[in-house]
Amino acid sequence: MNTSSQSLLTNQFKFAREAVHFNNHKKPVMLRTFIALFVLTLANNQSFGQATAHDHSTHLLVHNTGHAHHTNSALTPAVITGDHVMAKNDWMVTYSYMSMNMHGNRSGTDRVDLADIYAQGYTLAPKDMLMEMHMLSTMVGLTDDTTVMVMLPYVRKKMDIEAANGTQFSTEGEGFGDTTVTAFHDVSTQLSEYLGGQWIAGLGLSIPTGSIDKVDANAAGTFIQLPYRMQTGSGTWDLLPQLTWMQYEDKHGFGAQAKATIRLGENGANYRFGNEYIANAWYSHYLFADVAAHIRLEGRYNGNINGEDSRLNSALAPTNDPSLYKGTRVDTAVGLHWANIPLGWELMSDFAVPVLQNLKGPQMETDWSVLLRLRKTL
Repeated sequence: MNTSSQSLLTNQFKFAREAVHFNNHKKPVMLRTFIALFVLTLANNQSFGQATAHDHSTHLLVHNTGHAHHTNSALTPAVITGDHVMAKNDWMVTYSYMSMNMHGNRSGTDRVDLADIYAQGYTLAPKDMLMEMHMLSTMVGLTDDTTVMVMLPYVRKKMDIEAANGTQFSTEGEGFGDTTVTAFHDVSTQLSEYLGGQWIAGLGLSIPTGSIDKVDANAAGTFIQLPYRMQTGSGTWDLLPQLTWMQYEDKHGFGAQAKATIRLGENGANYRFGNEYIANAWYSHYLFADVAAHIRLEGRYNGNINGEDSRLNSALAPTNDPSLYKGTRVDTAVGLHWANIPLGWELMSDFAVPVLQNLKGPQMETDWSVLLRLRKTL
């Protein structure tokens, strides 16, 4: 690694470390920084030269058709799916573990105490929530340019709650989540001539295999319907469009991705979650021959729940109120990717911390999330 590359990587990680400690007054600056980086990853690709699909030094696996079927995937963050397509009849299997911790509540960008929640007339207030997910997925190349991926998650959620009278208890929801089936197509031929880099378009469908009927015991031992956030599924069929752009050179690269979850109708309990929109931008650099590090920025927007589950009393707790699920969040993240661990597996990691949360509240805020991913091409 040359001196300039080391200096660039050091500055990128210093930026992430400082972003974690941003105070509330600096958060608008952080949001502008995210937007600027996302745009620059698309605008500055000329600094990398022309598209690298025909250059073996970029570590792309190129077939004799002249199309790149695998990106330099060791430079792609763990949270990014749809960053490459498989060669025809090739398979990839993946196991992922994700954990997200939520502590406390916010209204807008300000933290809200439990006493403030009770003062609004609520009897119960959420204190902490832990969400864990185990996910199995598989990808197969249908053609040299089109790949299909199937993902099946198993979800466990636990929430700690405190009543206005001081009583504390916990509830849990556990089970399979919604299954997703997504097709990815390499559209670099159509776009690279004008925009540079490699482009992968995706369109998926979320199938409601998760539950919206989870119940658990409250402090009195009575089984009650769990809040929307504690269910393992959405109950709706959802459309999942996405577009990914990448520009990689020999040891480093940029990328950006935009994706959405579009709800197609109400579920059996007469509600639907709000649409979700997510944008990512990242920079990656090889530290060693098979180990790459990345810095990543993610912005997401969630809409409010439409409709209402009649089994929930929205006046009892803010988590039961469908109008308190809207919000914007910006995360900064760092991670590593080991491209060749024993037996030909890849190990990927990503650790994210919010630097901006603007929530319609009172609503639980996110503290951190971690993702570990193990995958192998067959």
